[in-house]
Amino acid sequence: MKFAAVRAFALGLPEVREQAHFHLTSFRVGGRIFATAPLDGSTVNLFVDETLRAPLLAADPQIYEALHWGAKVVGLRVNLALARSTAVRRLLEASYRAKAPIKLAERLTKA
Repeated sequence: MKFAAVRAFALGLPEVREQAHFHLTSFRVGGRIFATAPLDGSTVNLFVDETLRAPLLAADPQIYEALHWGAKVVGLRVNLALARSTAVRRLLEASYRAKAPIKLAERLTKA
């Protein structure tokens, strides 16, 4: 999957803004970051819970890597060159839902 497609999908979610975050770009909803990516667009970091992380980490370690914040695992780093676009979109949406205000997350269900 190309990073341009990740960006387009993320920015198509309700009220998402892209903003610089240190040496990364970030996608935010309500000021909360739900995804980041290095400027080279090779990977995307998604903040998803253990129920989504564990099976992917076990099944495809070349595509998915644990995303650490100190000693804590907070999400997945996804290798975009190897990832399926449907999986990346599903994870982006899950990360968005986890960070978005309830009324915005509910808009995805209705769409």
